[in-house]
Amino acid sequence: MQRRADRQARDSIHRGDPSRAWRSRGVAKPGALRFVLAAALLLSAQGAFAQDTASLAQQRFLRGLARFDARDFAAALEEFRGSYQLRASPNSRLYVARTLRELNQLPAAATEFETCVQEAREHASTDSRYRATQDAAQAELDAINARIGRVRVTVVSAPRQYSVRINNGTIPTPALALALPVAPGTVTITGEALGNAPVTASVTVAAGATEAVQLVFAADAQQRQDAASASTGGATPGADPRDSGSMSTGEWVARGRSPLRYLMFASLGVGVAAMGVGAGLAASASAAHQGLTMRCGTTACPASELGAIDGGRAMQTGANVSFAIGATGLVAGAVLLIVGPRTERAAPRVAVIPGAQAASVTMTGVF
Repeated sequence: MQRRADRQARDSIHRGDPSRAWRSRGVAKPGALRFVLAAALLLSAQGAFAQDTASLAQQRFLRGLARFDARDFAAALEEFRGSYQLRASPNSRLYVARTLRELNQLPAAATEFETCVQEAREHASTDSRYRATQDAAQAELDAINARIGRVRVTVVSAPRQYSVRINNGTIPTPALALALPVAPGTVTITGEALGNAPVTASVTVAAGATEAVQLVFAADAQQRQDAASASTGGATPGADPRDSGSMSTGEWVARGRSPLRYLMFASLGVGVAAMGVGAGLAASASAAHQGLTMRCGTTACPASELGAIDGGRAMQTGANVSFAIGATGLVAGAVLLIVGPRTERAAPRVAVIPGAQAASVTMTGVF
């Protein structure tokens, strides 16, 4: 077979067509080869990535179980959250809730149990094994509900932009319609808006009880905010409390700064670099081809040009492979850009990030 290919290459030279020699020894047309390689590499990369992510999630989950059994709950919480970040499994969230309960962060644990019930119900529609997770989360949530209180906040005469805090935790406005879990005792709710004095309300919440609280801004709160915004160049504090100040580990995760985000940048970088290499090799191959054409013209090329033909063919193959890798990196980066940074887009829900005090609640999520 190799001798036949060599004869075909020489025949192509003697026919005065050096470009045919590059194709005669098994080199496909550049366009077709790029698409075939790109598709194969993309599929294999996606499959390997999914397998690696599931494996890493399982490893972190098992490490979390080991730390949980050893009663090292702080380390266990980090492992379970990391496992969930890699793969959004209700089982990982169930153990996040259990770990928070063991750390006596009961309001945060209650919200995690609630979210786990929702997620397990969704998964159980296609996999019945998650019904056990749903039932366990619901039972443990019911037990915690007897040990915590809840508050439901209503804001009156609110301007367009404002923020509400329960003790030291900031609540996005979409969460205000919910009965928010708090530790029993005195709870202080504070509303703030640009150009307005803070408004506060305090309520004593008993375990197992839900209290309604009203925050009343001044009737002209919006006019005050508009005037203050004009004088400060349109500053809008409180528009998204997650964008101000430092963030806890949980908030860092909630904003989508996951390993997938960095993988996205890496994929795009590899894609751009490979495209550049491919362009360089393609230019070199084109120059070699033009050189052969000039030297051979319309007459037969000597057999001594086989080295130049082989070199040109190698550069063209390298260009094809580089373009395929580049296309794979760019496509993978684009996919991760769309779906990778945030992991909880499936359904609107609220997550609790524990604050500095037991009675503090910080609400985040996709609404």
